[in-house]
Amino acid sequence: QGSYSVPAALATLAYEGRRGPMFRGELITSLKIIDQGHIRADNMLGSWAGAMGQCQFMPSTFLSYAVDFDGDGRRDIWNNRGDVLGSIANYLARLGWRGSESWGSEVAVPSNFDTRLAGLESRRPLGDWIRMGVRSVGAPLTGREAADASLLLPDGPGGRALLVFDNFRATMKWNKSVKFAASVGMIADGVERG
Repeated sequence: QGSYSVPAALATLAYEGRRGPMFRGELITSLKIIDQGHIRADNMLGSWAGAMGQCQFMPSTFLSYAVDFDGDGRRDIWNNRGDVLGSIANYLARLGWRGSESWGSEVAVPSNFDTRLAGLESRRPLGDWIRMGVRSVGAPLTGREAADASLLLPDGPGGRALLVFDNFRATMKWNKSVKFAASVGMIADGVERG
């Protein structure tokens, strides 16, 4: 969740000059959040870059996507589990996440796999990947043979391999890190399993 004062961090980043206008806007938005009563200034904690609470939302993202899941009149992404999870779900849905579809799964690739085919920009129908010898490590890769998928090697050749779909891409609109998006997907799988 972070331990930095969000307004102080944003004021510093706005003053520094690099992306100053963006951080000035986020600073003003953080003050609006305080003014609206969602959090006290001394409790508005986040990262050194101003990402706030358990969801690590920037203030502008908070105003657009955070929800008051429990109906107490506040959107508390710092301490209220319902508001945190509801806000994340709302944000992902607005980014294009479809609840009925998979984000992807861990897969095994043949030893002779051409790693030049890996990457988010390389989209192929799932059936093509299966015909190339890509196999699931967990649940079977069937039922969506026509769905476009990309094969990722986040740890490089010989490491883990992931076959990802559009929900993975939606998550990467939130955070461009492959490992972040994979973590969100794996957590979603765990929540679904119970």
